[in-house]
Amino acid sequence: MGKKRYKDLTPTERKEYDRDGHLRRKYGISLVEYNRMRKEQEYCCLICGRHEDDIRPTLREPKKGRPPDPLVVEHCHDTGAIGGLTCSRCNTGLGAFNDDPDMLRKAIAYLKLRESKSPPNLFG
Repeated sequence: MGKKRYKDLTPTERKEYDRDGHLRRKYGISLVEYNRMRKEQEYCCLICGRHEDDIRPTLREPKKGRPPDPLVVEHCHDTGAIGGLTCSRCNTGLGAFNDDPDMLRKAIAYLKLRESKSPPNLFG
């Protein structure tokens, strides 16, 4: 038996086919590889450690009727190298600091300083 044509796929098969195509085009990995990574990471974000079942969907619109994945492919925008899977919040946080370790270190230093001091009274 040959491969099914797209129009003959079940809705679930279509979603998997579409997801596989997206992952291959954007990151160069298959859905099988993505799911292997999820399993290797015990279905948790590499940064915050939250389990994918505890991650709320993002506010962005779902693509082609599917909800956003709780774990996204974290990658270098310059080289395309994949770092692993993170939740959208952590991935967005890295992007907000331009994936720059020095900027992240400065942010950590600021947070530690802020934590050690009482906040200034801005209203009087």
